Amino acid sequence: MLWGLASALSCVAQTPQDYIKGQVVDQNNNPLFGANLIWEGTTIGVISDAEGLFQIDAPDSYPRKLVVSYVGYESKVVKVEELKQYQIVLNVSVQLDGVDVNSKINSTSISLINPIQVENISSCELEKAACCNLAESFETNATVDVNFTDAITGARKIQMLGLDGVYTQITQENLPLITGLSSAYGLTFTPGSWINKIQLSKGVGSVVNGFSSITGQIDLELYKPQTALPLFLNGFVSSEGKLEKNIIFSEKKGDWISATLLYASTSSVTHDKNGDGFRDQPNGYLLSALNRWNYVGNDDFFVSFGVKATMEDKLAGSFNSDDFEVKLKNNIVEFFSSTGWLRLSASGKSMALQTNFRWHDFNSVFNQKNYDAMQNSAYINYIYQSFINSRDHVYKTGFSFYADKYDKQGIILDSTFIDIIGGAYFEYSYLGNQKYTVVAGLRTDYHDFYGAFFTPRLNFKWNPRSDMVVRISGGRGFRTSQPLVENIGALAANRDISIASNLIPEEANNFGGNISKTFYLFAKEGSINLDAYYTLFENQVIVNRETQGRLSFNNLEGNSSSKVLQMDISYNLAEGLDFKGSYKMQEVVATFDGEEKFVPFVPKARWLLNFAYQTPFKDWKFDLTLQNIGSSRIPYHNLLVDNSQLTNEGGEYWSQPFQKLNTQITHILSDFELYLGGENLLDYRQESPILDSPESENFDASLIWAPTMGRFFYLGFRYKFKK
Repeated sequence: MLWGLASALSCVAQTPQDYIKGQVVDQNNNPLFGANLIWEGTTIGVISDAEGLFQIDAPDSYPRKLVVSYVGYESKVVKVEELKQYQIVLNVSVQLDGVDVNSKINSTSISLINPIQVENISSCELEKAACCNLAESFETNATVDVNFTDAITGARKIQMLGLDGVYTQITQENLPLITGLSSAYGLTFTPGSWINKIQLSKGVGSVVNGFSSITGQIDLELYKPQTALPLFLNGFVSSEGKLEKNIIFSEKKGDWISATLLYASTSSVTHDKNGDGFRDQPNGYLLSALNRWNYVGNDDFFVSFGVKATMEDKLAGSFNSDDFEVKLKNNIVEFFSSTGWLRLSASGKSMALQTNFRWHDFNSVFNQKNYDAMQNSAYINYIYQSFINSRDHVYKTGFSFYADKYDKQGIILDSTFIDIIGGAYFEYSYLGNQKYTVVAGLRTDYHDFYGAFFTPRLNFKWNPRSDMVVRISGGRGFRTSQPLVENIGALAANRDISIASNLIPEEANNFGGNISKTFYLFAKEGSINLDAYYTLFENQVIVNRETQGRLSFNNLEGNSSSKVLQMDISYNLAEGLDFKGSYKMQEVVATFDGEEKFVPFVPKARWLLNFAYQTPFKDWKFDLTLQNIGSSRIPYHNLLVDNSQLTNEGGEYWSQPFQKLNTQITHILSDFELYLGGENLLDYRQESPILDSPESENFDASLIWAPTMGRFFYLGFRYKFKK
């Protein structure tokens, strides 16, 4: 059905038109999201996207003047004399008190200009839900699925294109964020209130960002010194007894601007609503602090660096410590920096150096099983950008270096080892045609133990008209795995664990395409997006829990693949009322013990509906999200045989589809916002998520396919001091 709709959409494309495209940036080369561009003397205009990119129909005659404006910046008039790419730099203007400028920018958007499919999620979208941390930032998004790994620790994992989140590269401003030990609980370490925007890219991305992206990339942009408010406060309390506090403040000292971000979360109230003797959620605290600095004294040179620290201590499991008690501790210290030189010898030539250093100490106790580990990491990436003959032929080249040292103790074996991966890359972009863009890249990386790996990637974009884009991508990626920590939730069970001694890096090829189009219906704007992606593994570490009481990690022997089709539509139903809907179909299979089966806990289908309304005076916001999670295969356990939420299909157990309903009301009083919300309002929860008693060999709390907690409510506030 989706392929037919895609073909029909392609056929109705009108005669291609010429158009002008480019990017709007500030003096520090930061993209400006929502800049207005309009042909002088007309009403024809566009708004720049989250990367500052724009695309506007060409004028009937040349020369023509393009007026560019952005709140807080001096307007600029650009004389357009030919079809080419334009980079427009706006200067900060003198700030005026008492002037309010209102404009509408979609909280979620897909660029029609970027050759790589990127979905931009703004902070406005994140504020539609409680969004306590990164794991909870996708409640109104159908691209990323978030699941609990077990019924005890509260750990969450994501799925993208039907595959585990470890195959998605998760970065912070294109620096590594979740790798190694942070794979277990790293999604909860980044507070949602720190995030300015999220960029989701599906399929293979740029080779500049690394080799590990197989299904896509999730890149977070935290509030920078230039984008952070002088003071931001956020407080939150849930009906389950969870408390959160956020403070963000920024200041300017000479040629330097700094931002400090502080976060604290505590949960001291214990609950056992289903009476199984286990805490419904862990008790404990999480503290995070980030201090970052940007140099703004020279338009041709920039320096940005920061330090981040995280401390977590949690207690989970049974109320009786003699039964099944879980203790978790994480201590992380991280330093990151970016240094760049713009316009080296000519405009369009630049270079940058990115660094990231991390120390992570992880301690855990699952009943009588200890798993302690320490990770020391270093990352360096050098990028040089220039052009060949003209700016129609742009290239990026450079090298990267990864080093990870692990010291592990406890379950199965004690070990110390070092992963060192060094590589070089080259990426070419053809920008000479207004309708076509080609980005082709190749990188070669050398692992100190496994040898050389080659990562080719190709992205092609075609704009048949200015309001429509067709993209095709293909390439490969590889990654080394840390199987136990990446599946930490499986330790919440009395399973015999075995890890093959000859595990080799995982490699996969990804191919896909999408069509995106904006439209106007009854004078209201909307957009439609169609995706199709196919991922085929050459090698994969198979997480096998098909046999009750056993958990094994082995190299793939057979087929493993993922096929995903997704359709998204958004439409402005009325003044202040926006609608967003998504439907996704997934077929994800792998070979377990010589037999090809559907991968457990991956829904065959999912749909999402979101309605957002804002009153005319913009003092009230109402958001409602309804999700349907389709059936997924559940590994066999004898205590699941009579579960009323499962059906038996050909000897395999499948969960029944269920719905989740979330809503939130926000009242805005100048700089102060008060919000009240509820999640899982339909109160659907998994029956008996903890199977058998802890002293039994069949004890298992890791077979989770649905919410383990019922409905809950929360109340919070935001204070945004805008100087």
